[in-house]
Amino acid sequence: MLFQFFRGKGCKIYRHCAIVTGNIKLHMEETTLAGSECTICAEKYSKMLRSRVACPYCAFEACSACCQKFLLTETAPRCMLPECRREWTRAFIVATFPAVFVNKRLKAHREQVIFDQERALLPATQPLVENILNRRRIASDIARINLEIARLYGRRNDMQIAYNATFSADRETTAERRQFVRACPADGCRGFLSTQWKCELCQQWTCPQCNELKGPAHDSEHTCHPDQLASAALMRHDTKPCPTCGMGIFRISGCPQMFCTSCHTAFCWNTGRIETNVHNPHYFEWLRQTGGDEVADNRIQGQGQGRGCRQVLDTMFIRSLRRNVVAETSTIVQHLPEVSDRVWRIAREIMHIRDIEVPRYQVNRVTTNQKLRIKYLLNEIDEEQLKVLLQRCDKRNQKNHEIYEVLDTVQQAATDILFRLLDHATEVRRAGGDYTEHDYELGLQVRAFVPGRGGRTGSESRPRLTKDHPVFAPFLSDVKELDALNAYANQCLAGIATAYNSVPLVLNERFVLNR
Repeated sequence: MLFQFFRGKGCKIYRHCAIVTGNIKLHMEETTLAGSECTICAEKYSKMLRSRVACPYCAFEACSACCQKFLLTETAPRCMLPECRREWTRAFIVATFPAVFVNKRLKAHREQVIFDQERALLPATQPLVENILNRRRIASDIARINLEIARLYGRRNDMQIAYNATFSADRETTAERRQFVRACPADGCRGFLSTQWKCELCQQWTCPQCNELKGPAHDSEHTCHPDQLASAALMRHDTKPCPTCGMGIFRISGCPQMFCTSCHTAFCWNTGRIETNVHNPHYFEWLRQTGGDEVADNRIQGQGQGRGCRQVLDTMFIRSLRRNVVAETSTIVQHLPEVSDRVWRIAREIMHIRDIEVPRYQVNRVTTNQKLRIKYLLNEIDEEQLKVLLQRCDKRNQKNHEIYEVLDTVQQAATDILFRLLDHATEVRRAGGDYTEHDYELGLQVRAFVPGRGGRTGSESRPRLTKDHPVFAPFLSDVKELDALNAYANQCLAGIATAYNSVPLVLNERFVLNR
């Protein structure tokens, strides 16, 4: 579709605005500046039908009518500027567009997109359905055997063992993935053909030469049509199957990175490897707020990935923390007992968030809707019911994923802060040995003697610090940074609760997650 706008003086003119469904490319030539008109349709902004919509991540603006049309052509709501292309949050969409558009047109479009994505995963779900059908047949045999328990008691036990074994086959299917050739050509069948060209759902065989249905037996009488043979041979020569759904992909030339329009999977044409790149936006935002822009701009932070030096809260860290911060003989406990106890508890809660809370909210989109795909392949629910159920699950998954990103940012950032805090606590501990006259002027006090164990007294005087000494400043600064991280996380969690109209999760001052 080609749009050309020619207006008079004071208007904004764009030429060559090409819109392609699924892949939008905007080539704009700006001739004059005018902030009161839409950059797409060149119509003036209005309060109702053509209100101004500004991307929260870049300077791009357009009217709400053009943005609505664009969102209904994309698989995910995002900015239409090629240099930006960042996804818009649900909170931004709800606050920007009319409720009728969000709850009806956009919701229906989202249902169709999610359904297409899940339909692409049906080949991987078929082994589970086959196993369920096999399980049901075995259960039926067991019911009949129980009626003749006296005569077939031995056989009944063998069948029970086989029935129990089917449950473990569900887990084994995930580890060892079945390979499928293409969708079953039989009418009314939703299954996929195995490498033997047989569909285990309808028990029909397909000819591997012409890709036409043969019948219920491998040697069923069948004659290949010459035109079908030529078409099948051409497809085998010029296409490669998608590594996720098995859909045939045709490549003309250019970059070897391919994109499957059926399941939206990117993979390499040469190696067949799936290419992924997932980022945590909250982690980058926290780095920028705390002065880590250079780190955020030069490092790709993946979800759940460790830092380059692999700093992890483990047993060795806890021992060092006890020795330098929590031990009764430490300088920090003597002067800052309340801070010492709080830091100790925060370290324990961060480990709990990392090992318990973060995995709890992690979303696996392949296995999340597995039960729904099984019901669909078994014809227990129709397409419309599947769309509604998938939309509900997708909303819950989006919320859990956003909570996961916040908690993952908390545990990563808090780990960095705690390691710096431990280094500063070690410096405080070492500061008890060597002093100068300048240290005494800053607040150093001297005790006449030090009580020994068992009520005995020492004869040597030992200098002690006050809590106002500058050596405590870096340590207290780290504690304040933990408080800032806590406030940032609660702000993000409150925003998630507002966007999804739910009760917010709250991290208390010791980073305990309250529901």
